[in-house]
Amino acid sequence: MRIYLSSIAPQIILDLFNIRGDLKLNVLQPFVFRNNQGIDATLWSAMKGITNSLFLDSGTFELFNRSDLYDVEECFNKYALSLDSLHGVFDLYANFDPDYKSNDRFIVNLSFQNRLEEMGFMPIPVMHSKDNEEIEFYLKSKYNLIAISAQVVNRLSSKSINMIVDRFNAVGKRVHLLGIGSYAKLKDSNAWSCDCSSFIRWAASGRAIFFSEIQQKEVTLSFSSHNKNGVPNSDFYNNLNNKSLRDEYENFIAYEIGFDLNDVAADTSKLVMLNALYLKLREEVITQRQKDRSIQFDVW
Repeated sequence: MRIYLSSIAPQIILDLFNIRGDLKLNVLQPFVFRNNQGIDATLWSAMKGITNSLFLDSGTFELFNRSDLYDVEECFNKYALSLDSLHGVFDLYANFDPDYKSNDRFIVNLSFQNRLEEMGFMPIPVMHSKDNEEIEFYLKSKYNLIAISAQVVNRLSSKSINMIVDRFNAVGKRVHLLGIGSYAKLKDSNAWSCDCSSFIRWAASGRAIFFSEIQQKEVTLSFSSHNKNGVPNSDFYNNLNNKSLRDEYENFIAYEIGFDLNDVAADTSKLVMLNALYLKLREEVITQRQKDRSIQFDVW
């Protein structure tokens, strides 16, 4: 499975590559409509050689959250123009799918898919429901890779997600799950890929994520003694109850990247890097678990 790291800063990608050039990240970058930022083609062209795969998200979640600030048609045109200028930079790019909740969202989003195809593009379609009509349409479609929106993924159990994914796998198609990064939810997933930004949010709260071999689960370790409300953090790394976890994490980062806890405690960017590294290493574990279950893809 590929875990696309969403919204990771290019400088962190470069810093990690300079330390661990053997590990090339899969990266998802959302298109940014805010303040007409768009995408810097030169910057992301430079990233292409040091990453495994680059995935451009259409950024429509931003439109959905602040629909009062944006004109959908204007944003569609900006995205389409950018796809033209970004040719060859991103390996994958998602459909412009602004309708997240109306009863007609399947038809509305498909209309934008068709318009982009008429312009010569071939975006990845995004399913915004688990309705059998939409699933059947994409099962019979020409598309080899289909994404399922985070709004659908987050409402379903891992078993229910796999039931949908398996239908696509059975006809030789691949599925990308948007907005999911928990190892507990991914370890038995049959999807080809997913993306998440939670590793950044964990770092922003002063937390590392890693897999504890002692506890046999994904855990967090906080480098802040209290949260923003002044409540003590039970996962604080200097808490005596967390000594075994602290030692385990210290050994993990020393072995994988040559850092010590002092490097991480005072530097959020290093914490983001280490959380990204952790997910990259989990990618390999999940992929092996898929192969052990006889899951096969034409490309991993």
